[in-house]
Amino acid sequence: MSAELDRLTQEVQQNSSAVDSIITLVNGLAEQIRNSVNDPAALNQLADDLDAQQGRISAAVTANTPAPPVEPEPPAEPEVPTTPETPVDETPPSDTEV
Repeated sequence: MSAELDRLTQEVQQNSSAVDSIITLVNGLAEQIRNSVNDPAALNQLADDLDAQQGRISAAVTANTPAPPVEPEPPAEPEVPTTPETPVDETPPSDTEV
């Protein structure tokens, strides 16, 4: 059990480090945007950097997210043999019948 606990503890620490890194990234970007408000080239570079970092973050999340379990399809309904139907007389009654 100790090996499993050690592994889980390590994974929690890695996740905490990743979250802290993302928070630092977001805070740093906000500050850089405020400091570059009058510099369109710097703002475009920040947008490019953000796009690149977002792609890396998305890839990491996707790579480390387990796929949902695949639900088995329900079994097919058995075919019921068809039988010939009894013909129905659809002739309207005549007025002469009593």
